[in-house]
Amino acid sequence: MKDKSPSFSNLNLWDSKIEALFEYFRQIINAFASAKEQCLICERDFKQVLTSKEAELQELLTVSPSVIYSIIIHPDGSSHFEFISPAVEKVDELPLAEVSQEPRRTLTAMDTDGELQLNNGCFSREYDVCFCP
Repeated sequence: MKDKSPSFSNLNLWDSKIEALFEYFRQIINAFASAKEQCLICERDFKQVLTSKEAELQELLTVSPSVIYSIIIHPDGSSHFEFISPAVEKVDELPLAEVSQEPRRTLTAMDTDGELQLNNGCFSREYDVCFCP
């Protein structure tokens, strides 16, 4: 009768295969951990650059005498400012919060040609405003 107990040589072979498989998984886990660490470093660096650029933009908007804005006009005719620079307070002589609540006031201050372009789509336009003493 043949002995059915496992031979030690077969067990050693399986042990080495299992150990090699575990080592392979360890390498994969380490690679993922390293990639995750690199992503976190990139995210941190990106946030620092973004914060720096936002600060630069805020500084430029604070000192710029120009009114810079982005307005959304809905099909029903209603509108709201997506963004408006603080310089609008000097031009409109109204607080920023009040100007933000009434975007049509700023739009009606535009000349007819500018309003026509606005109604036809996106455009960029500069206005020079003189404050006479």
